[in-house]
Amino acid sequence: MAKSSAVHEKVLKNPIFKKSCLELVIDEAHCVSEWGNDDFRLDYAEVGVLLARLPSTVAVLAASATMPTDVASDILGKLVKT
Repeated sequence: MAKSSAVHEKVLKNPIFKKSCLELVIDEAHCVSEWGNDDFRLDYAEVGVLLARLPSTVAVLAASATMPTDVASDILGKLVKT
């Protein structure tokens, strides 16, 4: 996901992609917190790295039907651009 392969690198560096990328949508966003905090899917914890590589105008939508406040806070911390 956030860790780049050669294909990901090519897409993320493409000026047409960067210009047309309007939003980063994370469905089942609670998984960013639940899976990103253990050894199951560590890439989920690095979603902020992906966001930091996108233009600053890109909006973020993190959707989940099962996201308590503490999980939302954890996700927000991971999404903060560095």
